Amino acid sequence: MYDVTSCPSLRSFSAVNVHFAGGFPNYFGNATLFPELESLSLARNLLWGEITPEFEKNSKIPSYS
Repeated sequence: MYDVTSCPSLRSFSAVNVHFAGGFPNYFGNATLFPELESLSLARNLLWGEITPEFEKNSKIPSYS
């Protein structure tokens, strides 16, 4: 398994229908960890929780699914 938090140049991340389960990973909105991330797709997984205001404020991601 890879640790995506050590990929500061990551521009796009897609993990659609891969059976992720758990709380929403708000660390994707951390501009310090992912300063270049522009696209995030986590659709069709078993995630719960809210997308925090900090996620939207600190992220370059214009939209997410």
